[in-house]
Amino acid sequence: MMQDKEKNHLPHSLILDGRERGSVTGVLGVLAYDARAIRMKTAGGELVLQGEGLHIENLSVECGELSFTGRVDTLAYRGVGERQSLLSRLFG
Repeated sequence: MMQDKEKNHLPHSLILDGRERGSVTGVLGVLAYDARAIRMKTAGGELVLQGEGLHIENLSVECGELSFTGRVDTLAYRGVGERQSLLSRLFG
């Protein structure tokens, strides 16, 4: 099993193929997931993908890889230590 220190140094990348599929490396865990959003912790910070019909095809936290399908409308990173509003924390 990979140590936490080693996980934090995973290389992080995001590949989006035509807004309909993609892959992410450096994934440390999935925080929330439904057909409209995938929220994950990555080596590059918290990443939120939003869209329609989102589906996690493959997830390997051990290898730090996630692949997904569905239409991506937005993606955003939340930095480490970034202060969020109360509404964002409740509904984000």
